Amino acid sequence: VIYTSTDAGTVASANDLMRGVYDIARYRPTDLGRYPDWSEDPYSANYWRFQFYALRPTLNLLYAFRTTGDDRYAKHLVKLDLSFIAAERSSRWAWKDPHAVAFRSMSLVDTWWKLRQAHALSERASDAILGELERTGEFLADPNHYQVGENHGTNEAAALLNLAVAFPSLPNADRWRHIAEERIDWQVRGLIDASGQLVENSPYYDFYIMTKLWQIYAYMTAQHQVVSEDFTQKLQSMVNFATYILQPNSQIPLLGSSLEETVHDHGIYSEMAATDPSFLYVLTHGARGFQPPLLSRFFRASNLTVMRSGWSSGVDYPRSTYLTFNVGRYRTAQSQLDALGITLYGDGGSLLPDPGLFTYSPGKYHRYFHGTESHNDVTVDGRSQVEGDGHAGELRTVDGVTYQSAESSLYEGVQHRRLVVLLDAHHVLLEIGRAHV
Repeated sequence: VIYTSTDAGTVASANDLMRGVYDIARYRPTDLGRYPDWSEDPYSANYWRFQFYALRPTLNLLYAFRTTGDDRYAKHLVKLDLSFIAAERSSRWAWKDPHAVAFRSMSLVDTWWKLRQAHALSERASDAILGELERTGEFLADPNHYQVGENHGTNEAAALLNLAVAFPSLPNADRWRHIAEERIDWQVRGLIDASGQLVENSPYYDFYIMTKLWQIYAYMTAQHQVVSEDFTQKLQSMVNFATYILQPNSQIPLLGSSLEETVHDHGIYSEMAATDPSFLYVLTHGARGFQPPLLSRFFRASNLTVMRSGWSSGVDYPRSTYLTFNVGRYRTAQSQLDALGITLYGDGGSLLPDPGLFTYSPGKYHRYFHGTESHNDVTVDGRSQVEGDGHAGELRTVDGVTYQSAESSLYEGVQHRRLVVLLDAHHVLLEIGRAHV
Protein backbone atom coordinates (compact mmCIF):
# COMPACT_ATOMS: atom_id res chain seq x y z
CA VAL A 1 0.00 0.00 0.00
CA ILE A 2 1.03 3.57 -0.55
CA TYR A 3 -1.42 5.08 1.99
CA THR A 4 -1.91 3.47 5.39
CA SER A 5 -5.63 4.31 5.29
CA THR A 6 -6.04 1.56 2.69
CA ASP A 7 -5.26 -1.01 5.38
CA ALA A 8 -7.75 0.43 7.88
CA GLY A 9 -11.18 -0.90 8.79
CA THR A 10 -13.34 -2.45 11.49
CA VAL A 11 -14.81 -5.90 11.97
CA ALA A 12 -18.15 -4.32 12.93
CA SER A 13 -18.40 -2.50 9.59
CA ALA A 14 -17.38 -5.70 7.81
CA ASN A 15 -20.21 -7.57 9.55
CA ASP A 16 -22.64 -4.84 8.48
CA LEU A 17 -21.42 -5.19 4.90
CA MET A 18 -21.99 -8.94 5.02
CA ARG A 19 -25.66 -8.04 5.59
CA GLY A 20 -25.67 -5.43 2.83
CA VAL A 21 -25.41 -2.41 5.12
CA TYR A 22 -22.85 0.22 4.09
CA ASP A 23 -21.22 2.32 6.81
CA ILE A 24 -19.91 5.57 5.32
CA ALA A 25 -18.69 8.39 7.54
CA ARG A 26 -21.02 11.42 7.84
CA TYR A 27 -24.09 9.41 6.77
CA ARG A 28 -26.49 6.96 8.35
CA PRO A 29 -25.71 3.31 7.54
CA THR A 30 -27.48 2.40 4.29
CA ASP A 31 -29.01 -0.98 3.44
CA LEU A 32 -28.27 -1.60 -0.26
CA GLY A 33 -28.57 -5.38 -0.24
CA ARG A 34 -25.67 -7.82 -0.34
CA TYR A 35 -24.89 -6.94 -3.96
CA PRO A 36 -25.68 -3.39 -5.11
CA ASP A 37 -26.28 -2.59 -8.76
CA TRP A 38 -23.64 0.20 -8.63
CA SER A 39 -25.95 3.01 -9.62
CA GLU A 40 -26.74 3.99 -6.03
CA ASP A 41 -26.78 7.59 -4.80
CA PRO A 42 -29.10 7.59 -1.75
CA TYR A 43 -28.00 10.97 -0.37
CA SER A 44 -27.28 12.82 -3.64
CA ALA A 45 -23.97 13.73 -2.01
CA ASN A 46 -20.50 13.95 -3.55
CA TYR A 47 -18.71 12.60 -0.48
CA TRP A 48 -20.98 9.55 -0.15
CA ARG A 49 -20.49 8.76 -3.85
CA PHE A 50 -16.75 9.28 -3.51
CA GLN A 51 -16.47 6.72 -0.72
CA PHE A 52 -18.87 4.21 -2.26
CA TYR A 53 -17.47 4.23 -5.81
CA ALA A 54 -13.90 4.20 -4.48
CA LEU A 55 -14.84 0.83 -2.92
CA ARG A 56 -13.64 2.17 0.42
CA PRO A 57 -16.33 0.32 2.46
CA THR A 58 -15.14 -3.02 1.03
CA LEU A 59 -11.76 -2.54 2.71
CA ASN A 60 -13.50 -3.36 5.98
CA LEU A 61 -13.90 -6.90 4.64
CA LEU A 62 -10.19 -7.07 3.81
CA TYR A 63 -9.36 -5.81 7.30
CA ALA A 64 -11.69 -8.34 8.94
CA PHE A 65 -10.23 -11.21 6.88
CA ARG A 66 -6.68 -10.23 7.81
CA THR A 67 -7.42 -9.84 11.52
CA THR A 68 -9.75 -12.83 12.05
CA GLY A 69 -8.67 -15.28 9.33
CA ASP A 70 -12.34 -15.97 8.53
CA ASP A 71 -12.45 -16.60 4.78
CA ARG A 72 -16.13 -15.63 4.57
CA TYR A 73 -14.99 -12.01 4.55
CA ALA A 74 -12.58 -12.65 1.69
CA LYS A 75 -15.20 -14.49 -0.36
CA HIS A 76 -17.74 -11.71 0.03
CA LEU A 77 -15.09 -9.11 -0.80
CA VAL A 78 -14.27 -10.88 -4.08
CA LYS A 79 -17.95 -11.18 -4.98
CA LEU A 80 -18.50 -7.48 -4.33
CA ASP A 81 -15.48 -6.49 -6.43
CA LEU A 82 -16.58 -8.75 -9.28
CA SER A 83 -20.11 -7.34 -9.13
CA PHE A 84 -18.66 -3.85 -9.49
CA ILE A 85 -16.41 -4.90 -12.38
CA ALA A 86 -19.42 -6.40 -14.16
CA ALA A 87 -21.49 -3.23 -13.71
CA GLU A 88 -18.98 -0.36 -13.93
CA ARG A 89 -19.23 0.23 -17.70
CA SER A 90 -22.93 0.99 -17.43
CA SER A 91 -22.72 2.84 -14.11
CA ARG A 92 -23.44 6.56 -14.14
CA TRP A 93 -21.02 7.17 -11.28
CA ALA A 94 -18.17 4.66 -11.60
CA TRP A 95 -15.95 6.90 -13.75
CA LYS A 96 -17.46 10.28 -12.92
CA ASP A 97 -14.93 11.34 -10.28
CA PRO A 98 -11.19 10.80 -10.98
CA HIS A 99 -10.48 11.18 -7.27
CA ALA A 100 -12.78 8.25 -6.49
CA VAL A 101 -11.18 6.24 -9.30
CA ALA A 102 -7.75 6.90 -7.75
CA PHE A 103 -8.79 5.56 -4.35
CA ARG A 104 -10.61 2.64 -6.01
CA SER A 105 -7.36 1.76 -7.76
CA MET A 106 -5.52 1.71 -4.44
CA SER A 107 -8.30 -0.44 -2.94
CA LEU A 108 -8.11 -2.99 -5.74
CA VAL A 109 -4.31 -3.08 -5.72
CA ASP A 110 -4.28 -3.87 -2.01
CA THR A 111 -7.12 -6.36 -2.31
CA TRP A 112 -5.43 -8.28 -5.14
CA TRP A 113 -2.08 -8.54 -3.37
CA LYS A 114 -3.32 -9.44 0.08
CA LEU A 115 -5.85 -12.02 -1.12
CA ARG A 116 -3.32 -13.52 -3.53
CA GLN A 117 -0.72 -13.83 -0.80
CA ALA A 118 -3.32 -15.53 1.39
CA HIS A 119 -4.27 -17.93 -1.45
CA ALA A 120 -7.81 -16.53 -1.31
CA LEU A 121 -8.04 -15.29 -4.91
CA SER A 122 -9.16 -17.52 -7.78
CA GLU A 123 -7.58 -17.26 -11.22
CA ARG A 124 -10.85 -15.95 -12.65
CA ALA A 125 -11.10 -13.23 -10.02
CA SER A 126 -7.42 -12.36 -10.42
CA ASP A 127 -7.81 -11.90 -14.17
CA ALA A 128 -10.93 -9.77 -13.72
CA ILE A 129 -9.26 -7.44 -11.19
CA LEU A 130 -6.11 -7.13 -13.30
CA GLY A 131 -8.23 -6.24 -16.34
CA GLU A 132 -10.04 -3.61 -14.29
CA LEU A 133 -6.75 -2.19 -13.06
CA GLU A 134 -5.46 -1.95 -16.62
CA ARG A 135 -8.51 0.13 -17.59
CA THR A 136 -8.05 2.17 -14.43
CA GLY A 137 -4.41 2.90 -15.22
CA GLU A 138 -5.29 4.22 -18.66
CA PHE A 139 -8.04 6.36 -17.14
CA LEU A 140 -5.73 7.89 -14.52
CA ALA A 141 -2.93 8.45 -17.04
CA ASP A 142 -5.27 10.56 -19.21
CA PRO A 143 -4.46 14.24 -18.48
CA ASN A 144 -8.19 14.99 -18.59
CA HIS A 145 -8.59 12.87 -15.46
CA TYR A 146 -5.80 14.52 -13.50
CA GLN A 147 -6.93 17.42 -11.30
CA VAL A 148 -3.73 19.40 -11.52
CA GLY A 149 -3.34 22.15 -8.96
CA GLU A 150 -5.60 20.50 -6.37
CA ASN A 151 -4.85 18.21 -3.46
CA HIS A 152 -6.89 15.61 -5.38
CA GLY A 153 -4.11 15.63 -7.95
CA THR A 154 -1.64 14.39 -5.33
CA ASN A 155 -3.83 11.37 -4.61
CA GLU A 156 -4.41 10.70 -8.30
CA ALA A 157 -0.67 10.76 -8.99
CA ALA A 158 -0.04 8.52 -5.97
CA ALA A 159 -2.60 5.98 -7.17
CA LEU A 160 -1.03 5.79 -10.63
CA LEU A 161 2.43 5.33 -9.11
CA ASN A 162 1.10 2.64 -6.75
CA LEU A 163 -0.49 0.77 -9.65
CA ALA A 164 2.61 0.96 -11.85
CA VAL A 165 5.01 -0.16 -9.11
CA ALA A 166 2.73 -2.91 -7.77
CA PHE A 167 2.15 -4.39 -11.24
CA PRO A 168 5.29 -3.73 -13.30
CA SER A 169 4.38 -6.45 -15.80
CA LEU A 170 1.19 -4.74 -16.96
CA PRO A 171 1.73 -3.55 -20.55
CA ASN A 172 1.72 0.21 -19.80
CA ALA A 173 3.24 0.16 -16.30
CA ASP A 174 6.48 1.92 -17.29
CA ARG A 175 4.58 4.74 -18.97
CA TRP A 176 2.23 5.10 -15.98
CA ARG A 177 5.17 5.27 -13.58
CA HIS A 178 6.87 7.96 -15.65
CA ILE A 179 3.66 10.02 -15.79
CA ALA A 180 3.08 9.58 -12.05
CA GLU A 181 6.62 10.66 -11.16
CA GLU A 182 6.31 13.77 -13.32
CA ARG A 183 3.00 14.66 -11.67
CA ILE A 184 4.30 14.11 -8.15
CA ASP A 185 7.28 16.30 -8.96
CA TRP A 186 4.95 19.02 -10.20
CA GLN A 187 2.71 18.72 -7.12
CA VAL A 188 5.74 19.17 -4.87
CA ARG A 189 7.14 22.12 -6.81
CA GLY A 190 3.86 23.76 -7.82
CA LEU A 191 1.66 23.39 -4.74
CA ILE A 192 4.15 23.89 -1.89
CA ASP A 193 5.69 27.34 -1.49
CA ALA A 194 9.17 28.22 -0.24
CA SER A 195 7.83 28.46 3.34
CA GLY A 196 6.56 24.88 3.27
CA GLN A 197 2.92 25.94 3.04
CA LEU A 198 0.33 24.78 0.55
CA VAL A 199 -0.62 27.57 -1.83
CA GLU A 200 -4.27 26.96 -0.93
CA ASN A 201 -3.61 28.97 2.28
CA SER A 202 -5.30 26.37 4.46
CA PRO A 203 -3.35 24.85 7.38
CA TYR A 204 -5.76 21.91 7.55
CA TYR A 205 -4.88 20.94 4.00
CA ASP A 206 -1.20 21.69 4.72
CA PHE A 207 -1.27 18.81 7.18
CA TYR A 208 -3.42 16.66 4.90
CA ILE A 209 -1.03 17.00 1.96
CA MET A 210 2.03 16.72 4.20
CA THR A 211 0.88 13.29 5.42
CA LYS A 212 0.14 12.18 1.85
CA LEU A 213 3.50 13.35 0.50
CA TRP A 214 5.27 11.74 3.45
CA GLN A 215 3.66 8.39 2.62
CA ILE A 216 4.47 8.77 -1.08
CA TYR A 217 8.08 9.56 -0.16
CA ALA A 218 8.29 6.53 2.14
CA TYR A 219 6.72 4.30 -0.53
CA MET A 220 9.11 5.47 -3.23
CA THR A 221 12.06 4.92 -0.92
CA ALA A 222 10.90 1.44 0.11
CA GLN A 223 10.27 0.48 -3.52
CA HIS A 224 13.68 1.79 -4.65
CA GLN A 225 12.24 4.56 -6.80
CA VAL A 226 14.20 7.71 -7.57
CA VAL A 227 13.38 10.50 -5.09
CA SER A 228 14.39 14.02 -6.06
CA GLU A 229 16.34 16.27 -3.70
CA ASP A 230 13.61 18.90 -4.11
CA PHE A 231 11.03 16.43 -2.77
CA THR A 232 13.13 15.85 0.35
CA GLN A 233 13.68 19.57 0.94
CA LYS A 234 10.00 20.46 0.47
CA LEU A 235 8.98 17.80 2.98
CA GLN A 236 11.44 19.22 5.49
CA SER A 237 10.05 22.72 4.95
CA MET A 238 6.49 21.43 5.44
CA VAL A 239 7.44 19.83 8.76
CA ASN A 240 9.08 23.11 9.79
CA PHE A 241 5.89 25.06 8.98
CA ALA A 242 3.82 22.47 10.89
CA THR A 243 6.07 22.98 13.92
CA TYR A 244 5.15 26.67 14.19
CA ILE A 245 1.55 26.73 12.95
CA LEU A 246 0.08 24.31 15.52
CA GLN A 247 -1.73 26.02 18.39
CA PRO A 248 -0.52 25.22 21.92
CA ASN A 249 -3.45 22.80 22.33
CA SER A 250 -2.18 20.86 19.27
CA GLN A 251 -5.12 22.01 17.14
CA ILE A 252 -4.75 23.32 13.61
CA PRO A 253 -5.91 26.95 13.46
CA LEU A 254 -9.03 27.57 11.39
CA LEU A 255 -7.28 29.77 8.84
CA GLY A 256 -8.58 29.80 5.28
CA SER A 257 -10.56 26.74 4.20
CA SER A 258 -9.62 24.72 7.28
CA LEU A 259 -11.54 22.22 9.39
CA GLU A 260 -11.16 21.36 13.07
CA GLU A 261 -8.36 18.88 13.62
CA THR A 262 -6.07 17.94 16.52
CA VAL A 263 -2.63 16.53 15.74
CA HIS A 264 -1.28 13.83 18.06
CA ASP A 265 2.08 12.14 18.46
CA HIS A 266 1.27 8.85 16.75
CA GLY A 267 1.26 7.20 13.36
CA ILE A 268 2.62 9.23 10.48
CA TYR A 269 3.21 12.28 12.67
CA SER A 270 5.44 10.23 14.95
CA GLU A 271 7.46 9.15 11.92
CA MET A 272 7.92 12.79 10.92
CA ALA A 273 8.85 13.82 14.46
CA ALA A 274 11.55 11.15 14.54
CA THR A 275 13.36 13.17 11.84
CA ASP A 276 12.82 16.62 13.37
CA PRO A 277 13.44 17.25 17.11
CA SER A 278 11.59 20.59 17.02
CA PHE A 279 8.42 18.98 15.66
CA LEU A 280 8.84 16.23 18.26
CA TYR A 281 8.97 18.89 21.00
CA VAL A 282 5.71 20.43 19.74
CA LEU A 283 3.89 17.10 19.39
CA THR A 284 4.90 15.94 22.88
CA HIS A 285 4.41 19.35 24.55
CA GLY A 286 8.05 19.47 25.52
CA ALA A 287 8.37 15.91 26.87
CA ARG A 288 10.84 14.98 24.11
CA GLY A 289 12.85 16.71 21.44
CA PHE A 290 14.25 20.24 21.54
CA GLN A 291 12.59 23.64 21.65
CA PRO A 292 12.16 25.19 18.20
CA PRO A 293 14.84 27.84 17.66
CA LEU A 294 12.43 30.78 17.35
CA LEU A 295 9.36 31.93 19.27
CA SER A 296 7.85 33.84 16.34
CA ARG A 297 8.16 33.31 12.60
CA PHE A 298 7.21 35.29 9.51
CA PHE A 299 6.62 32.99 6.55
CA ARG A 300 7.38 35.37 3.71
CA ALA A 301 6.13 33.22 0.84
CA SER A 302 2.61 33.10 2.30
CA ASN A 303 2.73 36.46 4.15
CA LEU A 304 1.74 34.74 7.40
CA THR A 305 3.19 35.43 10.86
CA VAL A 306 2.96 33.27 13.97
CA MET A 307 3.78 34.87 17.34
CA ARG A 308 4.14 32.93 20.57
CA SER A 309 4.79 34.00 24.16
CA GLY A 310 7.02 31.03 24.95
CA TRP A 311 7.80 27.33 24.58
CA SER A 312 6.54 25.86 27.84
CA SER A 313 6.38 22.15 28.64
CA GLY A 314 4.09 19.67 30.36
CA VAL A 315 0.82 21.01 31.77
CA ASP A 316 1.93 24.60 31.11
CA TYR A 317 2.46 24.05 27.39
CA PRO A 318 -1.20 24.64 26.32
CA ARG A 319 -1.38 27.84 28.40
CA SER A 320 1.03 29.92 26.35
CA THR A 321 -0.26 32.76 24.15
CA TYR A 322 -0.26 32.30 20.40
CA LEU A 323 -1.52 34.47 17.57
CA THR A 324 -1.46 34.49 13.79
CA PHE A 325 -1.25 37.63 11.69
CA ASN A 326 -2.32 36.94 8.13
CA VAL A 327 -0.79 39.84 6.21
CA GLY A 328 -2.43 38.38 3.13
CA ARG A 329 -1.42 36.46 0.04
CA TYR A 330 -4.43 35.65 -2.14
CA ARG A 331 -3.43 32.67 -4.29
CA THR A 332 -6.33 30.31 -4.99
CA ALA A 333 -10.10 30.13 -4.52
CA GLN A 334 -9.43 28.50 -1.12
CA SER A 335 -7.80 31.75 0.04
CA GLN A 336 -10.24 33.91 1.97
CA LEU A 337 -10.66 37.69 1.91
CA ASP A 338 -8.93 38.24 5.24
CA ALA A 339 -5.76 40.28 4.66
CA LEU A 340 -4.51 41.70 7.98
CA GLY A 341 -6.78 39.34 9.91
CA ILE A 342 -5.65 37.78 13.18
CA THR A 343 -6.41 34.79 15.38
CA LEU A 344 -5.64 34.69 19.11
CA TYR A 345 -5.23 31.74 21.48
CA GLY A 346 -4.49 32.15 25.18
CA ASP A 347 -4.91 30.61 28.62
CA GLY A 348 -5.78 27.23 27.13
CA GLY A 349 -8.43 28.25 24.60
CA SER A 350 -9.23 30.11 21.40
CA LEU A 351 -10.07 33.74 22.18
CA LEU A 352 -10.37 35.09 18.63
CA PRO A 353 -10.78 32.14 16.27
CA ASP A 354 -11.12 32.29 12.51
CA PRO A 355 -14.30 30.85 10.98
CA GLY A 356 -12.61 28.21 8.83
CA LEU A 357 -14.43 26.43 6.01
CA PHE A 358 -18.21 26.23 6.14
CA THR A 359 -19.07 25.37 2.55
CA TYR A 360 -17.70 25.46 -0.97
CA SER A 361 -21.21 25.83 -2.42
CA PRO A 362 -22.01 29.31 -3.75
CA GLY A 363 -24.53 31.32 -1.76
CA LYS A 364 -24.89 33.57 1.25
CA TYR A 365 -23.04 31.25 3.65
CA HIS A 366 -20.07 30.96 1.34
CA ARG A 367 -20.00 34.74 0.87
CA TYR A 368 -20.04 35.27 4.63
CA PHE A 369 -17.42 32.68 5.63
CA HIS A 370 -15.19 33.44 2.64
CA GLY A 371 -15.60 37.19 3.03
CA THR A 372 -14.03 39.74 5.33
CA GLU A 373 -16.96 40.18 7.71
CA SER A 374 -16.52 36.76 9.36
CA HIS A 375 -12.86 37.41 10.28
CA ASN A 376 -11.08 39.37 13.00
CA ASP A 377 -10.50 42.15 10.54
CA VAL A 378 -11.77 45.57 9.48
CA THR A 379 -14.80 45.61 7.18
CA VAL A 380 -15.41 48.78 5.19
CA ASP A 381 -18.95 49.81 4.23
CA GLY A 382 -20.24 46.26 4.83
CA ARG A 383 -18.28 44.90 1.88
CA SER A 384 -15.47 42.36 1.57
CA GLN A 385 -11.98 43.15 0.41
CA VAL A 386 -11.09 42.55 -3.21
CA GLU A 387 -8.70 39.70 -3.97
CA GLY A 388 -5.11 40.73 -3.42
CA ASP A 389 -2.11 40.86 -1.09
CA GLY A 390 -1.15 42.83 1.97
CA HIS A 391 2.32 44.25 2.50
CA ALA A 392 4.29 43.25 5.59
CA GLY A 393 6.71 45.23 7.68
CA GLU A 394 9.56 43.51 9.47
CA LEU A 395 8.82 41.13 12.33
CA ARG A 396 10.81 42.34 15.33
CA THR A 397 11.41 41.30 18.93
CA VAL A 398 12.91 43.96 21.21
CA ASP A 399 13.30 43.52 24.99
CA GLY A 400 10.85 40.61 24.91
CA VAL A 401 8.17 42.52 22.96
CA THR A 402 7.32 41.12 19.52
CA TYR A 403 5.60 43.26 16.92
CA GLN A 404 4.88 43.62 13.22
CA SER A 405 3.03 46.16 11.12
CA ALA A 406 1.38 45.65 7.75
CA GLU A 407 -0.92 47.45 5.37
CA SER A 408 -3.25 46.77 2.48
CA SER A 409 -5.20 48.70 -0.14
CA LEU A 410 -7.91 46.12 -0.82
CA TYR A 411 -10.79 48.57 -0.43
CA GLU A 412 -11.07 51.25 -3.09
CA GLY A 413 -9.89 54.57 -1.74
CA VAL A 414 -8.84 53.14 1.63
CA GLN A 415 -5.43 52.25 2.96
CA HIS A 416 -5.65 49.91 5.95
CA ARG A 417 -2.77 49.71 8.41
CA ARG A 418 -2.48 47.37 11.39
CA LEU A 419 0.16 46.94 14.07
CA VAL A 420 0.15 43.73 16.14
CA VAL A 421 2.15 43.65 19.37
CA LEU A 422 2.63 40.65 21.66
CA LEU A 423 3.70 42.32 24.90
CA ASP A 424 3.77 39.20 27.06
CA ALA A 425 1.70 36.08 27.77
CA HIS A 426 -1.18 38.22 29.10
CA HIS A 427 -1.23 41.29 26.87
CA VAL A 428 -1.70 41.78 23.13
CA LEU A 429 -2.02 45.21 21.55
CA LEU A 430 -3.69 45.92 18.20
CA GLU A 431 -3.32 49.31 16.63
CA ILE A 432 -5.61 49.89 13.68
CA GLY A 433 -5.34 52.75 11.25
CA ARG A 434 -7.48 53.56 8.23
CA ALA A 435 -6.67 56.34 5.84
CA HIS A 436 -8.72 57.40 2.83
CA VAL A 437 -6.56 57.81 -0.23
